[in-house]
Amino acid sequence: MRNFIVILALFCACAALPAQNNALLRSVAFLTGAEDVESLDQQEIDRYFYYAAHPLRINSASLSRLVSSGLFSQYQAASLLDYRQRQGDVLSEAELALVDGFGEETARALSLFVSFESDRLPGTPAVSARPSQTLKLKGSLRDKEGIQYGDGVQYLLAGESLEVNLAGRSTYLEPFRPTGSVAWSGRCGKVVAGDFHTRFGQGLALWTGFSVSGLSGASSFYKRPSGLSPSRSYSGLGTWRGLAADYTWKRLILTGFVAKNTFGGNATWFGKKGQVGLTAFSSEGVRKVSADGRFCLRGIDLFGEAAWDGKAPAFLAGAVFPVGDKARFPLAFRWYHSQYDGSYSGAMRTSTKVSDQCGLALGWEQGRFVSSLDLSSTQLSGQRQLKGRIVFPVSLPGNWDMEVRLSERWKNEGVRHRAGLRTDFRYTKGEWTAILRSEESWSKGMGWLGYLEGGRKNDRLAVWLRACTYFIGHWDNRIYCYERDAPGNFSVPAYYGNGFVLSALSSYNWVWKRSRLRAWLRLSTYPEAKLAIDWEF
Repeated sequence: MRNFIVILALFCACAALPAQNNALLRSVAFLTGAEDVESLDQQEIDRYFYYAAHPLRINSASLSRLVSSGLFSQYQAASLLDYRQRQGDVLSEAELALVDGFGEETARALSLFVSFESDRLPGTPAVSARPSQTLKLKGSLRDKEGIQYGDGVQYLLAGESLEVNLAGRSTYLEPFRPTGSVAWSGRCGKVVAGDFHTRFGQGLALWTGFSVSGLSGASSFYKRPSGLSPSRSYSGLGTWRGLAADYTWKRLILTGFVAKNTFGGNATWFGKKGQVGLTAFSSEGVRKVSADGRFCLRGIDLFGEAAWDGKAPAFLAGAVFPVGDKARFPLAFRWYHSQYDGSYSGAMRTSTKVSDQCGLALGWEQGRFVSSLDLSSTQLSGQRQLKGRIVFPVSLPGNWDMEVRLSERWKNEGVRHRAGLRTDFRYTKGEWTAILRSEESWSKGMGWLGYLEGGRKNDRLAVWLRACTYFIGHWDNRIYCYERDAPGNFSVPAYYGNGFVLSALSSYNWVWKRSRLRAWLRLSTYPEAKLAIDWEF
């Protein structure tokens, strides 16, 4: 009770700006192909929140910039360029939906991360975007088995041609770790020095950083490779550190990079209806080459990649078939030799490594109804697994919304069975939102987690309160649940045991001339306190 009173007193002393809203997080999950927010990681959230704060100007961005953003597939970027040349600039979300390769749902998700600014309208002066500078500070205090600290700092300069990211963080287990990158972009390509990502093809040969493993909707069956892109996160984990560049000539992008004991390159040709690419690299004894392709023919999206590591091959291929105006039917097959080296790979998979696996996956997506079925087996251990998932909305009157998620996984060894049921109720009216979640898991016994969350947000203030309780008797029944948090502190803990957690998040947005100050404070009965400050000038 004392902790509860202290938290409310401190919380009420803070004001709030809109925190990570649910619409934005749902768009991130849709564009990455993640099953839900719980499947994402900090770096991927940082990347999308970067574009939410600094929208990509799609009417002036080059092909290299469009691709490296990771917001578009390769042929979407080429199709967008073709549309700009023939029809002029894209001026709205509705117009973007009409461009080949997009559609209403994709355009809606992208609208949170792109800008439709144009200087080609009659009487409209040329738009010169002023570079923005942002200083971010974060810190946390956790009193468990002694006082533990974690903090971070980040400086970000974002302009049309120059990006600078200098950051560092410390965690409860690691000392302060600096990271950063400097990137210059022009009409013919870009140069990056420092920490950077390389994501090519379908991730079979080379894909650094976050990659979705499980399959959900149609967008999770294929990748949106960003090629060469600078790191924009507090953490440089999962990145190369060195020098890289790409060069664009008409529809061809040539990429090369050098890091410690590592060098490699990629050549990708883009057309309006597809792309083909070749990748080769060597890193500390790992050598790989691959060929990939992706095409859209008569509305059917075809994709695939074949790779060789000098000892063994790997292969994947798939297609997404349109059914009517609203539905999609994805299908994919993968085969990875047991001796194939899965290092630096991020292709679709069941296990943690892209190796020793044969699998067939299919799904169905129609509006918010999503289902998938994935059958896989391994050569060495003989393990077989079948995993299924269904997500469907339930229509409710008024301002209510409901979504149900069912999942099941069977194995022929180890933990043979795990089932899950999650139900989300949401009430929205004006600035107010309330969410009620109930989630159960069955494996060795039963586990249950539930929370009630409510908040109010507008352009300046936001307040969120959550009360969560859980009863999970066995580790195999653990439940992962996203916690609303301050930026730079993306948190998806695994709940296990019995407990009750009360948390509060508050933030404030103050604008003065060309400067903006945002501050977040999160308190919890864990006990835990987190503070984040974002000053843009």
